[in-house]
Amino acid sequence: MGLAVRLGEAQLVKLVTPFLLENVLGYGPAHTGLLSIARPLAFSIAASPTDDSGKTPGTDLREGVHTLPVLYALAADGPDAVELRALLVDDQTGKPRPLHDDDEVARALELLRTSAGMAAARDKLGEYLAAAREDLAHLPASPARDALADLAAYTVERTG
Repeated sequence: MGLAVRLGEAQLVKLVTPFLLENVLGYGPAHTGLLSIARPLAFSIAASPTDDSGKTPGTDLREGVHTLPVLYALAADGPDAVELRALLVDDQTGKPRPLHDDDEVARALELLRTSAGMAAARDKLGEYLAAAREDLAHLPASPARDALADLAAYTVERTG
């Protein structure tokens, strides 16, 4: 799925989470700070373009989708970042450039694997997980709270 679609899913998670907390788990509006449990879910957009999550590596690059690791790698300095920008960003418009050539995809993946973007995205996911755990700590202990904590942790582990 593309970044725009994933952002749509993230918005859906953000909208549905308060409903679930109140109507399914029985937590009232005072717990709306728990929206941060949606952060790790929303940041599944940080999924590595080189991972083995079931998609063929480079699928997002072929669609012109720039996930968080790609965005961090594109913002870096140095010759590899310059080469990556040449591959992934249209010179004329500054917009993402879908890759159609297998050699370009392979080169972009190689540059991404060695970039600092992957580590930066993992660090950001860790921040979101810490915020989710902090929010959940304010709830009384329950199987529902544990399930939300497990879901957030699993999402970060899967994507990070």
